[in-house]
Formats: sequence, C-alpha cells, structure tokens
Amino acid sequence: MEDDLQKGKVPAEIVGIDDETPTVKRFTLRPLRRLSFLPGQWVDFLIPHVPVVGGFSFVSTPRQLERCGTFELAVKRSGHLPAAWLHEKGKVPAEIVGIDDETPTVKRFTLRPLRRLSFLPGQWVDFLIPHVPVVGGFSFVSTPRQLERCGTFELAVKRSGHLPAAWLHEKGKVPAEIVGIDDETPTVKRFTLRPLRRLSFLPGQWVDFLIPHVPVVGGFSFVSTPRQLERCGTFELAVKRSGHLPAAWLHEKGKVPAEIVGIDDETPTVKRFTLRPLRRLSFLPGQWVDFLIPHVPVVGGFSFVSTPRQLERCGTFELAVKRSGHLPAAWLHEKGKVPAEIVGIDDETPTVKRFTLRPLRRLSFLPGQWVDFLIPHVPVVGGFSFVSTPRQLERCGTFELAVKRSGHLPAAWLHEKGKVPAEIVGIDDETPTVKRFTLRVRRLEG
Repeated sequence: MEDDLQKGKVPAEIVGIDDETPTVKRFTLRPLRRLSFLPGQWVDFLIPHVPVVGGFSFVSTPRQLERCGTFELAVKRSGHLPAAWLHEKGKVPAEIVGIDDETPTVKRFTLRPLRRLSFLPGQWVDFLIPHVPVVGGFSFVSTPRQLERCGTFELAVKRSGHLPAAWLHEKGKVPAEIVGIDDETPTVKRFTLRPLRRLSFLPGQWVDFLIPHVPVVGGFSFVSTPRQLERCGTFELAVKRSGHLPAAWLHEKGKVPAEIVGIDDETPTVKRFTLRPLRRLSFLPGQWVDFLIPHVPVVGGFSFVSTPRQLERCGTFELAVKRSGHLPAAWLHEKGKVPAEIVGIDDETPTVKRFTLRPLRRLSFLPGQWVDFLIPHVPVVGGFSFVSTPRQLERCGTFELAVKRSGHLPAAWLHEKGKVPAEIVGIDDETPTVKRFTLRVRRLEG
C-alpha cells in the first residue's frame, strides 16, 4: 500500500514564477509523468526535506495541461512551510549591468534577471542581498515592455542609512584608472580617468571620489561633458592642491616618473638635463616643476627650458640646473658625473701626459672647456682642460685631457696611472757598451 502511495506522486519542475499580487505568486509547473486533475481541485504538494505537506489549488484548466504540458498553482505568502519555501524559490537572481545617477542622492540601477521574471507597472520588489540581514523594498521604474524587449528592468534607489540602499550605493562605485594628468595652473591638476564599468553623469555634477586606504571621501566636479565620455570613454576632474587628504593623494599621484637620458654643460656651473617621462606629461612654456628625488627630503624647483613641442615630437623635456648647495641641485650635479675609461696615454713632454678617455655615458663639452675630474678614493677634485674637439667625441667616441705632472693629488694619481708595466723578453749586444732590450707590455691601464 505504501508503495502504491509512493507511486502516486508525480514529480514536476517549476518553469515559471509570476507575481499575481504583492503577496501571491503564480507558479507554472511541468509534470515529469502523466498527470490529470479536475477544475478547481487541490493538490498535495510535497517538497524534499520539508516535513509538512502543502495543499494548493490548481488555477489553470485541464485543457492547458493537455495543450501546453503545464499547470499552475497560486501560492500566498505565509508562515506555512511549503508556502514559505515556494516564495523563497520565487527569488529571481539578477545581475547589475548599469548604474546611472538620477540626482545626487538617487541612483537608477539596471538589472538583468537570470531567470524568467514578470511584474506589473509600478509594482515594488523585495530586494535580497547576500549577507545583508534586511530586505530592501524598491519600486520598478521601468516598464514590463522593456523587460520583454531588452531583458532588463530598472530600480530607483535613494541614498539612506537603510542597509540595502546603502549597500547598493556602495555597489554604485565605479572603479576608474587615471590615464592622464595635466597642469591647469601651478596649484590645479586636471585628471583624465577611464571608468572600468558603465558610468553616466550630468553636466557640472560632482562625484564622491573614494581612494583605497584613504579614510576621507573627496568631492570633485566633472569638468568634462557626458559627450566626451560617450565618444572617448574618459572623463575629467579638476583637483586643487590642498591639505585635504584625497586632493593631497591625487597631487601625489600626479608625480610623473622620468629617466635622465642626457646631461650637457651649458656653463661651468649650469647643466642641462634631458629627461624622458615614463608617463604622460604636459606643461606650459616657461613653467616650473617640483622635482622629487628618492631619499632626498627637499623638493627641487626647476624651470622647463625646452618647449612642449619638443615633448610631443621627441618624447623628452629639458631642465636647467645651477650648481649650488641646495640638495636637489647638488644631487643632480652629482648625477651629472660621467664615468669614463682611460684607453690611451701619450707623452706630450717629459712633464705632460695626454690621456685619451672613452665616456661610458653621453657627454658633451665646449672647445677649451675644463672638466672636474673625480677619482675614486682621492679626496681632491682635479680640474683639467679638454685638448680634443667636440667633433672627435662625436666621430671617435673619445676625448683627451692634458695633465701636467705636479704634487696635486689627481695629477699625481694620473701620472702614476701612466706607468706601463712590462717584462724583458730579450737582450742583445749592440756594441761592447750598448745593449738592446726587447720588452713585452703586460697591460695598458684603462
């Protein structure tokens, strides 16, 4: 008898859920085995692992079952376990596909349901968020027709302390990457950003700008148009330098790393540095720049001596730095040292040697100019004149210095360097009083 009763169960799958009223759902089911019923009949509804049997009435006709292979049950929300389970089953998962600002405090969320959904114009919906213990109630602001045509629906949510609304406004954050930084004035930077998710705004609207690990929210105005966002996929914010944390962080972000690619001597005390920015940079003719050097606690302020056109064409810019005790200037002049190797030593006179050197980094000089010559572990700086021309440097990659023997430490070191060790490999008698020595040079110091 028990087997017969078990045999009488007809498994069915739910293929549709529609809202009849805010508290009643209409469930469309497809039986997986033959089923028949009479108009208005009720059915025992058994749910796995639910210890109570539900009793619900058929609200469809036997004719629909014959033609469409489905039947319908109307279930009212209640504390009755089977009804509660079905209403829980009636949840339709959805993904947020768009967020738009209606007003500064209201966002319009566009969602795509991941299962069939239907609603009536102006109806509200229970909005359940994982791990949020409170249910939100929001109104549909789109039409059922939009859902049929586009597969999406829209909800309007006002910012408030209500947990679901607060969560959605938090969800409304649009991550963005900074793709450009331009100096509007010495104290204002224009940041160009590319949103990583759909974004919309109204002309002149402001935006809450959240920065990871910065506990204060920045409020900045859009200085670009919605049309630029549509065409270029970017928007712009103007940020004035101030002690406000978000603004300070952005101005810190505005630092553009650069590498020194050339150093030229303008005068004996001024060097021209050619730099290549490693990120987009823009400046105005004659503008100055804050120059930050790692581990140097003072900021240098140097003027651009190149044009913005050079930056566009060559990808480089130039700064002129005068030698001084100011830490950044001193560091740059120290950076301006060009290592070189000695590749030749010739005796001009018994007291003067001509040293040929190959620079290991770009070098330039003027005819007759002198150079500070620094030798490792020698505490005194030598000052020697170039005796070769800039043309030789361009053609041969070498330059020459003339050094007179003296007690001056750098000159003495170089003359000591000029000694060439050799070994005697042969001795021949030229005359009874003269011998010819053959020597092999061991090395030429470089």
